[in-house]
Amino acid sequence: TSQHTSQHTTTHTMDRKQVAMFIVHCHPEGSIGYLMLASLLAPDELVQLDDGQVVDRKQLYVEAIRCDPEWGGAYYDLGDEVTCLEEQVPLHDGRALDKRQLFVEAIRHDPDLAVAYRSLAELLDDDEDEKVQLPDGRELGWGLLQWEALRCDPDCGEAYCELAWGLSEDAGVKVRLPDGRVLDCAQMFVEAIRCRPDYSEAFLGLAKVLTDAKTVQLHDGRVLDKKQLYVEAIRCKSKDADVYSMLANLLAPGETVQMHDGRVLDQQQLRDHVALQKAAEKRRTAFLALANWLRPDESVTMGDGQTLSLKQVMDVAFAFSGQCSTRLANEHYFGGMRATLAGAGPDYLKNIAVSSLRKGLQPGETMRLPDGTVVEGEAAAAAAADGDKGKEEASSANKRARIDDDDVAVEAAED
Repeated sequence: TSQHTSQHTTTHTMDRKQVAMFIVHCHPEGSIGYLMLASLLAPDELVQLDDGQVVDRKQLYVEAIRCDPEWGGAYYDLGDEVTCLEEQVPLHDGRALDKRQLFVEAIRHDPDLAVAYRSLAELLDDDEDEKVQLPDGRELGWGLLQWEALRCDPDCGEAYCELAWGLSEDAGVKVRLPDGRVLDCAQMFVEAIRCRPDYSEAFLGLAKVLTDAKTVQLHDGRVLDKKQLYVEAIRCKSKDADVYSMLANLLAPGETVQMHDGRVLDQQQLRDHVALQKAAEKRRTAFLALANWLRPDESVTMGDGQTLSLKQVMDVAFAFSGQCSTRLANEHYFGGMRATLAGAGPDYLKNIAVSSLRKGLQPGETMRLPDGTVVEGEAAAAAAADGDKGKEEASSANKRARIDDDDVAVEAAED
């Protein structure tokens, strides 16, 4: 009997996608099935519903909103699916909303949805003066949107980290948080690490504001100095060449540091690692640019005769980046970039790809493109020892200005 039961169960076992389809079939006016099915589809995957519609993830979220127009999370998921800022998604009630409007609509129906405030703040990331009008009439800029995220979720590590970076140029300033605590820049980085112990940006920011001679105690009891914070940042994001460079600059000639994996490296070994990572990053950038230009049915041929399809080009790019979780997001990005740059001329994306490939391919390595163009790798220039330090400082200064302009509760630090 048990054998028969086991065989019967195996025959009728459904995977999660089939379960979601079954829920939609049984409850076509319920939002749960559509939301579940959307979360299980690949970015470009299509599925046919009982009524004959062939839909993608975006359209499934639209169906979920039709079934439950009061569910804030569905508006957020749909907004997160939109790749082009100018794109407007038609809803069943006649409205057509863009990415920002969908996040605002999510807040209208769920005013405590922290991720919606964070996502709105990211949309303002390049404009320090821009504000967003919320459903309650308030107009909030970047800083107050991060603050609202913390009001909704006191464990939102990203919001702590972003606000801390905004204050990193002035250690004498504190911010009063929604829960009444008053924290300075370093304390907010520590909070970010408490919320996300694998958050490289938080360790990096804390190292930046900590003086060489000081240490800081984390919530887990560890007491770390500046070098150890950089080591932790590398543990969380092992392919970040700039962090290796910053750590190398802290070491004196002959001095060594123990890495998270037990290796003991000196200054020169760290800089050798920087050079390797910079080369890998250029190759990743080159293959991403190539993927953005290639059509789905096209391929390229390497100098050794190996042929790479679009999918294989992307596999190479993300093998170098080591960020598999970012792959789907970049597949969306490619589609959005193609749409945005459609009017820029037929050779615009190709020229970007060719320029990137010349820098990303190894010296003497060649690649034949679909139109017959042969690209050869150029000799790489020596990597700068201090990475993107100037860019990092400009970014943090910009965020600080936006916090001041945004009237976040900022107080002078007490002596």
